[in-house]
Amino acid sequence: MTARTSGARILGDEAAEESETLVAIDADRKTVGFCTLSTPSRDQDADDQTAEVAATYVAPQCWSTGIGRALLTAALSKLREGGWREATLWVFDRNARARATRGSGSSPMAAR
Repeated sequence: MTARTSGARILGDEAAEESETLVAIDADRKTVGFCTLSTPSRDQDADDQTAEVAATYVAPQCWSTGIGRALLTAALSKLREGGWREATLWVFDRNARARATRGSGSSPMAAR
């Protein structure tokens, strides 16, 4: 899987079994962000149809460029393609940037 946004490409590591990391690279092929998926979710209360967005990071110089949203959109698309119905995503209370994108409506996948 490869997607492009803001001059960055989103690459998927197809070799992983229970986790997968999508990586955003810039035009110089430098990593500018990543999103790691865990299947199934590690949450104790999650059912066997729930996956997890285990980690997301975007380099500060790339904030507000759409890379984070593109990573999350690609990640949720990947999960849907794999038959996952829901995904969990933990966000620290003090992470205002991540909390601002919560509920952005960018994905029809159910959030827990």
